Amino acid sequence: MNGDMASLSTLLANRKKGHFMKGDAVIVIKGDLKNLEGWVEKVEDETVHIRPKISDLPKTLAFNEKELCKYFKPGDHVKVILGVQEGATGMVVKVEGHVLIILSDTTKEHIRVFVDHVVESSEITTGITRIGDYELHDLVLLCSKM
Repeated sequence: MNGDMASLSTLLANRKKGHFMKGDAVIVIKGDLKNLEGWVEKVEDETVHIRPKISDLPKTLAFNEKELCKYFKPGDHVKVILGVQEGATGMVVKVEGHVLIILSDTTKEHIRVFVDHVVESSEITTGITRIGDYELHDLVLLCSKM
């Protein structure tokens, strides 16, 4: 767990520019509006303009990118774009702070990834579908020689 926390603090301290894209669901993690959810409208250098979920607030609000975190909920389908699991796709089954637990499309196992290493995606990765002359779902005849 300490490794996860150290990696998380490093991740939060060293976010990459261009990390947020228009349409990303985000949540405010610092300041007076902490826990405010919204969607990214535009990104200018380190400033991210979001459209808040709450309609009583102004149409868009500006935040420093370090005050925001991507936001996912169970049931979202995502693709891992950074880290050891890069390229994997799956469904979010649990959110633990800044870590997602995803049910992998290929292995059907749970994988843990940082929220910032993931984007929402409808893409589904598949495993090996061909071995030698045979393809997945081919009808084959097996003979036993005794």
